Order: sequence, then structure tokens, then C-alpha cells
Amino acid sequence: MKIASIFGSIAHWAGWGSPIGDVSGLQRREPTGPAISGVQPIPPDHGLQMSAVWSCVTLLAETIASLPVVVYRRDRDGNRTEARDSRVWQVLRSPNAAMTAHDFWVAMGLNRFLRGNGYALIARDGAGQLVSLTPLAADQMEVGVVDGEVVYQYYKDGSIYYFKADKILHWKGLGNGIVGLSTLEYMQATTTELVNAQKNATTMYGNGNQLTGLLMIDQDLNKDQI
Repeated sequence: MKIASIFGSIAHWAGWGSPIGDVSGLQRREPTGPAISGVQPIPPDHGLQMSAVWSCVTLLAETIASLPVVVYRRDRDGNRTEARDSRVWQVLRSPNAAMTAHDFWVAMGLNRFLRGNGYALIARDGAGQLVSLTPLAADQMEVGVVDGEVVYQYYKDGSIYYFKADKILHWKGLGNGIVGLSTLEYMQATTTELVNAQKNATTMYGNGNQLTGLLMIDQDLNKDQI
């Protein structure tokens, strides 16, 4: 069965089960509903405008991007040596023509820590050798399961692309093992609180920290009344 047909067959299953359940069809990354009324999810670019979100994501993504990645080869006796001549070593140090290794992992981390999933397209040559890794936007990806097979649907520039699991490097967070839960979606109450606090602070300091009203009375107040 072609991947497009697979996604067509699972469309009617969308929304079944809980985000951490064992279900077929499209895999849910968002909660079934808000735990607190009156809160709204915010998109990643809005979330990053909150200093706490920016600081946490930057710290995690850039720290991981700075860690060394080493590929080893084992001989028949179990001894390992650095495999500097392997294609995997080369690609991990230069994932694609547009990015350094640091750029690649920062982009992957940005998606992973905001949306719970980091995706990269795996490109191979005619011999099946790894050629490049290119990050894909988590918000443009859907993950599905049919007959035990994990498949991916990606939206870009008005087109839809379908991939089997061997074409996608999937770095997932807390979830059901198939897809990670969206961090911003699950932190709706916290992010709403941050946004409201920022609004209040901006309004107050925007007014020069001045009172907007004056209360007057026609009698003297004692210390306790004041």
C-alpha cells in the first residue's frame, strides 16, 4: 500500500484514544482538553517571546548541540575504535550543505523542546549510504500508525510529502513511544500565566508606574485606618 493511501485510510481514526494511549491512526500530541478553563495554547513564536521559555529552550538546545558526538566501530573481539572514516561520522559533523552540526542540533532541539518532537529527513545515495540530515518543522508533521507501521506526512509550500519510518530521524520526548507530547500544549496554564503577568507588567511600566486614580475622603484617618 502506498503511504498516501495509508494516510487516507487513517483519517477517520484521528482523535481516537488519549495522547498516551496505544491507538492506531493519527497520533495525538495535544491534551484532550485544558485542565483549567480560560487558557489558550500559544504558538511557538509567541512562547519564545517569554523570557523564561526562551532561556530554557536556548539552554537545553545549545547545551546538547555543544556535546561531542563520536561514532565507534567494534572488532570481532569487542574492542572499539573511532570510526572517523564512516559516513555516519562525516554526516553528523556536517549534516547538510546549509548547516553545521551545531546549527542542526539547535534546530532539532528547538522543535523537540517546544513541540516534544524533533524530525530530520534522512537522505541516502543509490548505494543506501547516508548522505545528509535535514531538520523538518514539527508543526508541519503528522505521525500515523497503521498495522504496526509508523508513517509520516509532511506539509511544505502547499505540497504534502509522505515518508516511511526509515526516511525520518525522529527525536521524541515524553509520550506513547510513537510521538512525543507537545510541551507548549501541555503547559497552557503556565504560559497563559506568563503572558498575563507580562501584560500587566508592560501596562504598569508603560504608564510610568503611576496611579491611574486618586481616592479622596472628607475626614482625617488615624494610623490604623491608613
